[in-house]
Amino acid sequence: MLVDATGVGDPIVDLLRQALLGRRCRVIAVKFTGTERLERGPKLWDVRMGKACLVSRMQVLLQTNRIELPDTPEARDLVDELVNYELRVTDNANVTAGAFRTGTHDDLATALGLAVLMDRKTHPTYELVDPGSM
Repeated sequence: MLVDATGVGDPIVDLLRQALLGRRCRVIAVKFTGTERLERGPKLWDVRMGKACLVSRMQVLLQTNRIELPDTPEARDLVDELVNYELRVTDNANVTAGAFRTGTHDDLATALGLAVLMDRKTHPTYELVDPGSM
């Protein structure tokens, strides 16, 4: 289970890990950074990644019809978020991603991106880059 641990997410990850202790579920903390890659964090089951990486992965899966959404109000909300999701390049050449217009959100889009990020059926060779090896 990949969980957004950016900002104040660490306590949530800790609670989930404790609640799922002894079960066949590993909770992986994902912290969004300015990088364009997916990297191991300082701890074995922590990950750092840029939202641009997350967005590009979702784009490929959506464009190749490997993600199908049901016809529900929640799925329509998700589609609205995906339509409003943007990648922007700052003056310092950093890539930022998210829903930037007032009143828009990107929580559902981010959750979908995390849910499909390491699915072995759709991407069996996806591996984390160890930042110590660079």
